Amino acid sequence: MRTAGYTGILLVEAAMIALIGFLQTASANDQRDSDQIRPATLEDHWYRTGIDYIDGDYSQGVATDGKYWYFTHKEKLFKTTYDFELVAVNELAIPQFLLDRAYDHVGDIDYFEGKIYAPLEDEIRKNAVVCVYDTTNLNYTGKYYALNQEDQTHGPWIAADPQTRYFYTSEFSNVTWLNAYDSQKNFAFVRQVQLSRMITRVQGGVFYDGFLYLACDCGDSYGDNVYKVDVSSGNVTRIISIANTDELEGIEAYEMDSGILHIMSETGGSTNIFYHYEKPEPLAHNVRISHIKSPRATPVIFKPIIPEATVHNIGESDEQDFRISCVITDSIGNEIYRDSQTVSNIASYDSVTVKFASWVPVEKQYRCMFFTELSSDLNTDDDTVRLNIEVSNIIDNFDNNLEKWDFNDGWILSIGRNNTNGLASNPRPYENNTDNAIRYLTHFNLESVNAACISLWTKNRLEDGKDFLYVEASTDKVNWFQLGSLTGQQLSWVQTLFSLQSFCGNDSVFIRFHLITDASGTDSGIRIDDMGLFSGTPTHIEGEGELPQIFELFQNFPNPFNLQTVISYEVPVFSDLRSITLKIYNLLGQEIRTLVNEPQPAGKYGVTWEGRDNDGREVTSGIYLYQLRAHMGLGIDEFSSVKKMVYLK
Repeated sequence: MRTAGYTGILLVEAAMIALIGFLQTASANDQRDSDQIRPATLEDHWYRTGIDYIDGDYSQGVATDGKYWYFTHKEKLFKTTYDFELVAVNELAIPQFLLDRAYDHVGDIDYFEGKIYAPLEDEIRKNAVVCVYDTTNLNYTGKYYALNQEDQTHGPWIAADPQTRYFYTSEFSNVTWLNAYDSQKNFAFVRQVQLSRMITRVQGGVFYDGFLYLACDCGDSYGDNVYKVDVSSGNVTRIISIANTDELEGIEAYEMDSGILHIMSETGGSTNIFYHYEKPEPLAHNVRISHIKSPRATPVIFKPIIPEATVHNIGESDEQDFRISCVITDSIGNEIYRDSQTVSNIASYDSVTVKFASWVPVEKQYRCMFFTELSSDLNTDDDTVRLNIEVSNIIDNFDNNLEKWDFNDGWILSIGRNNTNGLASNPRPYENNTDNAIRYLTHFNLESVNAACISLWTKNRLEDGKDFLYVEASTDKVNWFQLGSLTGQQLSWVQTLFSLQSFCGNDSVFIRFHLITDASGTDSGIRIDDMGLFSGTPTHIEGEGELPQIFELFQNFPNPFNLQTVISYEVPVFSDLRSITLKIYNLLGQEIRTLVNEPQPAGKYGVTWEGRDNDGREVTSGIYLYQLRAHMGLGIDEFSSVKKMVYLK
């Protein structure tokens, strides 16, 4: 039997060596991300062992017979090897008589006694049926079973219990009970299992070791979840939470090198994610970092952060008086933050959340590491979690709402840059004798910098020299000081920088915009978008004027993105010019776009990619790779670096 690879990341990158001539090995510590396990009750202890990036058509259901994977997508069935090479496909798996009744969706499937059992739903997600398919060619066998509508209407998943030969399924949303059907009696309804708690958006199910495991794309504060259900009692336990995923779908359980539980995540693009999880044997002493609450999402520059991590004792002994530490380094490896806390007591199979001293990001990139220090720990492989921190300079792009701001009437969301939302004065035209301010609610910490500035993109039609937008700052929200002003006509979007240097050294700085008009004459007003903060002065953003000493390729920002993203890189000081190429590839190694192909002097560069190929065509959603190469001639690369990014339409 061929087994799935330990991680799909390594498989993809190995293929890319032959195609575009590079090797970038993903760090195992980076893959062991902080969303591995977050149990609600501490009965099971699963950890992620790998990730595969697979074809976007493999997106809904998943099953295996021990030799092949079986996937579903809308009305399709697929059969692949464990390396995801296509073996067979049924492009229209829904029988014609069900198509005539508007059936259009195949849910999470299961393999049972040599056949594939698939739940099918109609366009209104009612009238659920189960169809049976041949595993050799994926043809419909002619057998189908209609679920009793009094018991169940929706049918997003089905799972066979090999011990009882019952099939279990449920509704999709707000699930408080499961239905069981007897496979030996034409799927006659057998029993209903009342659950100990409600779960919602159930996408997939599978039995393993006597328990039912359910994948849900519920998107709660933990992320999307996998639950373990005891079908004899109805007891529900959360065993895995996966943060920052798009939508969990099908789930399968089969013991192989890559893990035991295998969970689909649909991204909506050309590539989906296949997670693999394992359950370790218990040890007498074993503590681990199980969740990183902060920093998680892209932090904002100058906004204080309290690092926070959850320690989980998955050993069989209680533990006392051991340390957990957090260390943060800058982009070149200099340690700029370290704090340690003592865990005084943690019972076996219990967890505790640890908070550290506050930290303020002032640069673009950092590296963060959390680690436990228990001398008796018998498994040190899971004691450390590392993550890259990409700090955002954008304070607010106004894409969603104005909940970050304190204001009365006079400001609304309107059309901003790139046809997204922006901030606008209201009404239009503005009134005479307007005195209207809008303040950013939280403060910024400028204590550790000598220079900083605000960046705004604006369009304005204000009566020149009479009506003004003032950009103001304060340390107490009472006494406000003008950083600069805008007036007159500016009909296209322009970026303007306002110095905060006089406020540097303060740990609490507030920002507001203040529109003041005189008693005569009006115009349409002002629009603001993409408010940002930067280290440095308006004529010297930190790092922009200092020539780099090494080659560096940075993570694109924003990421994921839908309209455009900026790829930044640095070319170091040398006596001669280097030929620089920056190219975009898909996961098959095919070149999508050449962004740069020319000699470039030392400096810092930023290149925009708007999601189009070399012919100007918009690419599909999915994961893409971008590669920076510096050439010395004769085909020799002096520098090569590759990073991943996600494009979402």
